[in-house]
Amino acid sequence: MVFGLERVKALSSYWRIEISLSNFNSEFGNVLVRDIKLTQIENYQQRRLNQGMPLATVEREVGEVKTMIYKAHNDGMVGDRTAMTFKKVKNLLRKNANARNNVLSVDKFQKLLKHSPSHLIGILATGFYTGMRKGALKFTCYIAFTRSIGMLTPVSMTSPWDQSGQG
Repeated sequence: MVFGLERVKALSSYWRIEISLSNFNSEFGNVLVRDIKLTQIENYQQRRLNQGMPLATVEREVGEVKTMIYKAHNDGMVGDRTAMTFKKVKNLLRKNANARNNVLSVDKFQKLLKHSPSHLIGILATGFYTGMRKGALKFTCYIAFTRSIGMLTPVSMTSPWDQSGQG
């Protein structure tokens, strides 16, 4: 599927590349690469977004295909016109659109820890010290491991990014 590139297969993210290419092939698997048009790729992007896929996921899927096409072009397996078609595909994400834009200050972090249940302190510390995005931290905070019961339990928590400004 990826032209037998051993370097690509050795990547720890190879499984993700396979999924991206599989998703693209489910749409274009019966079409010759040279016959894929720019509008078809743009329509594919929009369909994936309409299915509820995040921008970054759709961007990654098309990006993996573009990389494969460029490598095939460099090896003489596809023509210039095909490579140009994929080069013209516009990025959905603007530069730094997926960047961490909310930074929790040390004072707010200390206040948050002071008012948090003990089972959340480790999760919050992990988020603070690793620079997790707010969405990942919110997801992590809604699920906590309850050791006494030995099962996953939903947890109610006020986010430090609430609009009330009292984080």
